[in-house]
Amino acid sequence: MLYDLNDGLFVELSAPQPSIDLYRRELQRAYVALILARVEGPPSEFRAALRLAAGDLLAKINKALKRTKDLVTAAHLYDLTIELSHVR
Repeated sequence: MLYDLNDGLFVELSAPQPSIDLYRRELQRAYVALILARVEGPPSEFRAALRLAAGDLLAKINKALKRTKDLVTAAHLYDLTIELSHVR
């Protein structure tokens, strides 16, 4: 389910040259903030699944970042990679 959520919220990552508008960037930031908040909680099956989903999302963002020509989108994706890299 988390992989489907990643794919839906970050559908732009599959484009040949990803470009993400302001509203989608804010939605994506909020989602990543929720992931980070829940990963800091007590050990659980959900936390373990969140860690896997965060790793999957980070890999997809890194791939898309290489194809991004839009500087605002690139800055957004780079910022998210830094945030998601804190998930251990």
